[in-house]
Amino acid sequence: MKRYNVLLACSLALLTITACSKKAEVEAVDYKDIMPTSEREYQEGLERDTLEHKEVFYLANAVKEDSLLLENVQGLQLKKLTNDFAYFPDRLNYSQKWARVGNLDSLKFTVVKWTFSDSVLTENAFFNWLDCFGERCASVRVGEDANFSDLTIFLEVTQREILFASSSEIEDLAPIVEVLKDELLGEDKYILEQKSGKKANWLVLPADVKGTPIQSDL
Repeated sequence: MKRYNVLLACSLALLTITACSKKAEVEAVDYKDIMPTSEREYQEGLERDTLEHKEVFYLANAVKEDSLLLENVQGLQLKKLTNDFAYFPDRLNYSQKWARVGNLDSLKFTVVKWTFSDSVLTENAFFNWLDCFGERCASVRVGEDANFSDLTIFLEVTQREILFASSSEIEDLAPIVEVLKDELLGEDKYILEQKSGKKANWLVLPADVKGTPIQSDL
């Protein structure tokens, strides 16, 4: 009987050691080792597009490097955007960025242009931005005629550049956009405009977009 009790005790001890060992092995697994990694390079803490107007001060005249480009826009004042201003493409691998806050006859607007090294990076930035677009972090489908921003916006994508203008006070951004768009590199691939409170209007889309499920189920 004593021998039986000893064997039983040894068996229980062995089972306990095995269970603890398995538990330790499970707890030691790092989820980062088994989850797929992403090739995107984002800056931490930037979850959506942000804009603060309340502390923006405008120059008496357009800054020197902009004066020739925008000299025909009457009543325009510009200032470079600060580092705390963030759009989704800011987190990706652009090669150059031109960004300004502006005051046109006391009405505020922003305009940003990103330049990428090739068309693949440009489209990657554009489509990833559409996954979380604007202050609402709205998911936007190409060709969708929905309202997905509270601002008046203009978005243009070429082979290597993305131009974006927005305003909560200006109803028509054409005086700004028409001057800037002539400086873009390559042919237009996408052009989107939306006035505040209205649905988006896709002015330019690739020829093959109209035959895709995204476009046909609108």
